Amino acid sequence: MTSSLLFNVTTFAYLVSMLLFFAHMASRSKALGTGGIYVAYFGLLAQTGAIALRWKESYDMGVGHAPLSNLYESVVFFSWTIVLIYSLLDLKYKYRVIGAFVMPFALLGMAWAQLGLNTGIEPLVPALQSNWLTYHVITCFLGYAAFAVACGVSIMYLIKASHDESGQTAGESSVMSMFPPSGCWTTSTTAPS
Repeated sequence: MTSSLLFNVTTFAYLVSMLLFFAHMASRSKALGTGGIYVAYFGLLAQTGAIALRWKESYDMGVGHAPLSNLYESVVFFSWTIVLIYSLLDLKYKYRVIGAFVMPFALLGMAWAQLGLNTGIEPLVPALQSNWLTYHVITCFLGYAAFAVACGVSIMYLIKASHDESGQTAGESSVMSMFPPSGCWTTSTTAPS
């Protein structure tokens, strides 16, 4: 098995997860939300394995560096960190509707990496041959991913605020009733998915 195959599996898993989250939001089916997060977890595991395998492939080729050195590897790692941060958020709060606003970012990153970027493993240029490269890329992309997740959540709240300003009430059957209430992120209570 190659890392490319696992990255393809990851991309497909993120697509299925996103579609399940959209269906969860449209149908309010708890099972679809649960399925969406489990497929996202599967994609995260597959992508973790793919990143580790790519690292091994780099050493097998004699290049020998962490898979964080070119645009392809950076975008793949960015998608991985988005799903990782979303997974941690889901484990704490259990608002599955957020997946419909976050998983598209991970899917778009993986699709762009798979379809539009050079996937080759190449030696590092001399300017990047430092142990600091790995730490720098990891911390930067964790921050970028946190901003991407915050962007998805913010879009959700902008939709909710627009709905609330229009004077409509969110009944039990409304999609808006699935959105977390304002201020819910400061408490540690779990909410319905």
